[in-house]
Amino acid sequence: MSVQNLKIMSCNINGLNNGYKRKKVVHFLQKIKSDIVCLVETHLIYKDSHLLKRERLGHLFTACNSKKTNGVLFYIKKDLAPEKIFCDEDGRILIIKVYIQKAPVLLVGVYAPNNKQKLFYKKLTRILAEYGEKEMLWMGDFNGVMVPKEDRDSKVKKDRKEGRLPGSFLREIQYWELYDIWRVHNPTRKEYSYYSHRHGTSSRIDLIFGIKELVGKTEKIELLPRVLADHNPILMKLRVGYKRNRAWRMNDYILKIKSHREKIRMGINNYFKDNAKEEMKEGIVWDAGKAVIRGLLIQQNSIWYKGKNKAQLELLSKIRTKELEIEKEKGTKTRLQGELKKLHQQYEQLIASEIERKVMYNRYNFFENANKPGKLLAWQIKDAKKKPLIMRIKNKGETVTDSQQIQKLFEEYYANLYKKTQGEIKTISQYVEETNLEQISEAMKADLDKQITPEEVIRTINMAKVNKSPGADGLSTLYYKTFKEELVPQLVSVMNVVLKKGELPESWKESIIVLVPKQDKDLDLIKNYRPISLLNCDYKIFATILANRIKQALAQIIHKDQVGFLPGRQVNQNIRLILNTLEVAEKDPNRDLALFFIDAEKAFDHVRWDYLEKVLEKFEVGHQFKRAVGAIYTNQRARLNINGQLSDYIDIQKGTRQGCPLSPLLFIMGLEILNVRIREEKEITGLKISDQELKIRAYADDIVCILTNPLQSIKKVLDIIQRHGDISGFIINKEKSKFLVKNIDAKSCKKLEAAADCEVIPKVKYLGIWVTNKNINLFQDNYVKVWEDIKKDLTRWQTIPLTWMGRIAVIKMMALPKMLFLFQNIPIIKGINFFEKLKRKITDFIWAGKRARIAYRNLIDDKGRGGLSLPDLRTYYEAAALSWMKEWIKLENKTLLNLEGYELRFGWHAYVWYDGDKLNKDFNKHIIRGGLLDIWKKYRKGMEPKTPLWLRPLEAVIRPALSVETRTYKEYLIRENEEWKLKGREELEINDWFRYHQLHERYKKDMRVGFATKKSELERIWEKGNKGLISRLYKYILSYNMEDNTVKTVMISWAKDLGRPIELDNWEYLWNKEFKFTISGSIRENQYKMFYRCYITPATLAKIDKSQQGICWRCRKQKGTFIHMWWTCMTIQAFWDKVIKETNKMLHNKIKKSPGLCLLGLHRENNNQKDQEIYQYSFAAARLTIAKDWKGEKGLTKKDWRERMREYMLMAKLTNNRKNKSNEDFLETWKLAIAYLNKESVT
Repeated sequence: MSVQNLKIMSCNINGLNNGYKRKKVVHFLQKIKSDIVCLVETHLIYKDSHLLKRERLGHLFTACNSKKTNGVLFYIKKDLAPEKIFCDEDGRILIIKVYIQKAPVLLVGVYAPNNKQKLFYKKLTRILAEYGEKEMLWMGDFNGVMVPKEDRDSKVKKDRKEGRLPGSFLREIQYWELYDIWRVHNPTRKEYSYYSHRHGTSSRIDLIFGIKELVGKTEKIELLPRVLADHNPILMKLRVGYKRNRAWRMNDYILKIKSHREKIRMGINNYFKDNAKEEMKEGIVWDAGKAVIRGLLIQQNSIWYKGKNKAQLELLSKIRTKELEIEKEKGTKTRLQGELKKLHQQYEQLIASEIERKVMYNRYNFFENANKPGKLLAWQIKDAKKKPLIMRIKNKGETVTDSQQIQKLFEEYYANLYKKTQGEIKTISQYVEETNLEQISEAMKADLDKQITPEEVIRTINMAKVNKSPGADGLSTLYYKTFKEELVPQLVSVMNVVLKKGELPESWKESIIVLVPKQDKDLDLIKNYRPISLLNCDYKIFATILANRIKQALAQIIHKDQVGFLPGRQVNQNIRLILNTLEVAEKDPNRDLALFFIDAEKAFDHVRWDYLEKVLEKFEVGHQFKRAVGAIYTNQRARLNINGQLSDYIDIQKGTRQGCPLSPLLFIMGLEILNVRIREEKEITGLKISDQELKIRAYADDIVCILTNPLQSIKKVLDIIQRHGDISGFIINKEKSKFLVKNIDAKSCKKLEAAADCEVIPKVKYLGIWVTNKNINLFQDNYVKVWEDIKKDLTRWQTIPLTWMGRIAVIKMMALPKMLFLFQNIPIIKGINFFEKLKRKITDFIWAGKRARIAYRNLIDDKGRGGLSLPDLRTYYEAAALSWMKEWIKLENKTLLNLEGYELRFGWHAYVWYDGDKLNKDFNKHIIRGGLLDIWKKYRKGMEPKTPLWLRPLEAVIRPALSVETRTYKEYLIRENEEWKLKGREELEINDWFRYHQLHERYKKDMRVGFATKKSELERIWEKGNKGLISRLYKYILSYNMEDNTVKTVMISWAKDLGRPIELDNWEYLWNKEFKFTISGSIRENQYKMFYRCYITPATLAKIDKSQQGICWRCRKQKGTFIHMWWTCMTIQAFWDKVIKETNKMLHNKIKKSPGLCLLGLHRENNNQKDQEIYQYSFAAARLTIAKDWKGEKGLTKKDWRERMREYMLMAKLTNNRKNKSNEDFLETWKLAIAYLNKESVT
């Protein structure tokens, strides 16, 4: 146990409107690592406060003036649960409530005026009388001293009372029982926080006041060197209790530094060379190695950190020493002040270089990621929500707020939760054995038991994601990726020992449990937190290999009713089936239907290990696989992470760990017995359609029972669940389990509720979709609600400074996934009105409410055709609909087809191909069928122009109820003399003459259209499987719809301006090659803006505003058309001449100036491909220089162009480093440019 310190810093910052100063201050604060920072005299106005947001420093609170004066701000770490209480309009008072050790404390930030102080402090007293808490900390610039004799430079003879805080203030701090904390800890010391050059005086006016209890907890309070402004920061450390050591976590950054990386590599090699002996157990050697490497990582991190900060800390110490010397000096201070000035200059130079490096990397981040979907954009648009802090917990009717008691309650709860449930093995074996389960085949068993290979481990490491939280050992994924060559041989040995002997490394049995709050639940209750286990990366690699092996086997033996976590199975399969059951009940009012949505209480955490062992035996997994799983689920232990603090170890004696790759698969194996028993129980009546009966569907532990005659069925369902729970640990949560009923009267509903002790409700959220007993409500409950949320987000994001390409990325990253989830699961939209609304809102967002500069068709077109790949939601919807149509085409899922085709007059292909819905009007009244068929008909003739060979002609004419086996045209026809002929009746083995006659008649009609000679593109897309299906369909539909958009209007305009035709293959080369030469977002945006001629010219403005003459802003002579502004203007021509001359000088070449090359990058006819990248950067730098000075106010210079080229060179170097390429790779392209750019700048 160690003492926990809370660091608090306060400083008068004397303005933060300068960008460099903001960086300097942030840099300083990051070094100090304070929990609470108060800065006064910020001079910021509210609209600029976003410039100071820094998550690493804490949550930002500001009080601002309407003018750039005054200003107070706080940075407060989130685990103090900060809450703004008050801020005044003058920007002089800011009050924040925090919780220190769960006790409320008011932080009062003060920037007092020079005059009228009595009125100011009277105002402050009045405010605190309303909001005051017992515990307070006042801090800031009080513009006065407590005791002039002690707190002002006594060598200056002034009125004794001048600069003293008013008596009313002194009375108020006595009333609040506040103490000047610095003076309490330094009763006789003379130090000053402010030096006035104007008056030559020093005074201590930067103060922190606190109550007696906080004074007693103050471990240290000191004035820091005056390096941010003309005031000294004041730093205070509070002892606020005790904490357990936090979990160690390696610093990934040191792996990017070659010297440290190679020392660690050497340490790993030396350790295994000395210790990996035959007589040593592999697991012990492995765990001991992790301990040794951890020590080495800590050492290297310490060396790196000390080296990084050593010079800065030494300078700060010298500055503070010199400041104290000046304060003590009785004579002239000129010499000392000169020395202090030199020290300040050295400090400025030191931090300037560090800030410059950070700025360069920030610029690179924007260079690479600006306006693209990714972390940077997500950070820009995210809604800043505080991560929940567990402030209080309800226990036996009382609310507990003490942190140690809260931790104890969580420990007790989870120790009890994971305590082994007693049960007889014989009873468990008997229960499992009497259940009919499919067994794993011998071939699959051999795959499960085979040795793990180095290739398998390397493949798994390569696929692992970085930046994920490590487990208890603190070793990250990047560690294993960086040193896999050294680690994999030993790791493979450890894994194979687990398979052969069941000897698991001790470190693999440990985990850290983090508590994730459940959405929309009372977070004062412990049960409303979901435990997620953070597991060691080496264990997760092993578990992933086992999971990948068993997953393939389970896909073949687990019933299709379970769609969770298995290849080829998806959420929408269950949702589609549930919607269809409601449609059947809607058509048949005599069917009483109850959907019983079962909620399992802590389902993963209650699984008994002895039960799981018997389930593995029943499935007949391999001996070695079973041995490995048995080793994993033996003697586990974990610590809870509560508000960043780790609890004592608790024993884990049951449950499958959430966070383990193997866990969900083991869980569904254990749950399969329950599903089988419900499915096979004759006393449970499901929904009967044709020769099938539907009783249960599951997505992992999300189970829904489909019951008819529910009053009788529910009793047996609950009996089966009860017995299963006694054996396996499964517990039904009756409070959260609900019924959705159809065709059942109120009286029967009451009886059902009484029988099950579960509520009947009108609406339930199932797998993310709101379902009611009337499918007609699906659109309102889901689409309308989600779209309203997206519209609110778009309105909020309008204020964020994003370009239109950035806004396109926002739609891709934030709006598309939400809508696509609905499209995939409930494609029920008819008509285009809804999509037109989406289109208008999205277009308005992209162009910030202004007139669109690029046609919508071009925005949504593929980048390979010159578009910008804006997601078209209507096309995505149509892709989702066609993915559902696959079932009607293939006719493989009999359960679904019987349900979705309830009471159809004809077979499915009658509607798919022969317009059977015109004869059977009820077909389109179905919530699913009507919408899907509309989309199919829209594309059928274009995508399948000939009669397809997948068509089943007899299926189309035979009533579905007859269940006669039918075949496709591919099976009925034979190719002769390049024509499709119908095979004879004998060859087809069709005994029924009438059936053959029907087939022959259908064949003659279809021959008029002709038969396809090969599979259509649509059929090939379907055959590639469900993974990525919607993306493939989207691209196909988009290409189909955009066929007439190949030649865009702007291409014709460019041909006119360039005075020559441009072949399509040149345009395609531009879109697919030249537009991708760099990762820079700003350059790519310029390329598209040039291609689409987005820049507003004087000629364009003249068309909008008739009073404008449309004359060029630069030459003031000719009409400012697009080509004039970019090329033919004399001023622009002179600039391009300089750029071409300098580019030729740089590359020792003689390229000719041409608008196609310089403005668009059309340079295929240029033979020198070697320097292609530099050409592109050079001309991009020129274009962006012109764009920045678009109205010709500043003038175009070679210096501006060179500076851009220098920046591109630095960014290209960083890109090269990020991709782990050698310096030679970079120099091969840039060496000539570097030599040129390193010469003296040309002005």
